[in-house]
Parts: sequence; structure tokens; C-alpha cells
Amino acid sequence: MGSSGPDVLQLQQRLTALGYWSGPLDGSFGGVTEQAVFALQKAAGLSPSGTVNAATRAALTNGTRPRARSTSGRFIEVDLFDF
Repeated sequence: MGSSGPDVLQLQQRLTALGYWSGPLDGSFGGVTEQAVFALQKAAGLSPSGTVNAATRAALTNGTRPRARSTSGRFIEVDLFDF
């Protein structure tokens, strides 16, 4: 949190490509980027830390994508989890 630069921009681009990012690609690791990292970690079965460690990098490299629990109809899924 609070980092910025080309590495963060690359992270944001990868999160976007995998379906996690929902804001502007600005190279600044703020709250929205942190939430996207949390979501990636949860989808990958990792403990949500909000930081990009080796396991999180592996999930990014492996292309871990979020999956909907429902496969029919029109739904909005909200996943609330505690830390």
C-alpha cells in the first residue's frame, strides 16, 4: 500500500487482464488495487494479505481468475469475508 511506479502499473494491468481490476490504471497502489489483490488471493485459495508475495505472484502468473458460483440466470454475487 502506498507504492507507485511501473511495477504497480504492471500489476494493475495483469489484474485487469484477469478480471479483478475495476479502476483506472494509474501505477499507484491504493485501496482499489489492494481490494483486487485480496480478490485474487481469495480465488487462489491464499490467505488475504493485500500484499504481493511469492504465492500471489504465482497466482498472477498462473492466470487465476474469479469464478461465479452460479452458472444460470442473472445474479449479483457479493463475497464478504473477515480478516
